[in-house]
Amino acid sequence: GTEFRASLKKSLQESFGKDGTYGVFVRSDTNVEELPWFTGAGLNLTVANVVGYDNILKAIHDVWASPFDERSYGWRQSHMQDPEYVFPAVVIQLAFASAKSGVMVTKDIEDDEPGWVTVAISEGVGGAVEGQATESLRIDTKTGQTQFLAQATAAERTELNPAGGVKHVPASG
Repeated sequence: GTEFRASLKKSLQESFGKDGTYGVFVRSDTNVEELPWFTGAGLNLTVANVVGYDNILKAIHDVWASPFDERSYGWRQSHMQDPEYVFPAVVIQLAFASAKSGVMVTKDIEDDEPGWVTVAISEGVGGAVEGQATESLRIDTKTGQTQFLAQATAAERTELNPAGGVKHVPASG
């Protein structure tokens, strides 16, 4: 609606600056992702480095709808008793260039030992998404001991394109 669009435009400007001078990641989040057994990281849509208010509005629309596409619904259908009870949200995060990025899971997904976290890291932005060959580590939260699980083998890294979107360039090796 008109009121939401005006409020969004104002909030974007207050938070990030003049329209067109920044990019954002527009991400999906749902209540399903908070369930203890959730393993569907990357299941719903993320639109990377969206530049410009009109493009952000389109990305919000696409991201909001993504939990209801066939892939997401099919995943929930096979993992949930009541897969229709999904409540989506949209998260808007400022895009910024980074040499490395990743995901930390506050659980040991390798051996399920208490007191360990699992970290997946890759070069560039948007690291450790589904299908990416990332470096993986287990870290003991009490001692800092680190166990190497897997080496990153992705041939490319993702960089922000100043005009919007991303580009893929060779990884450092």
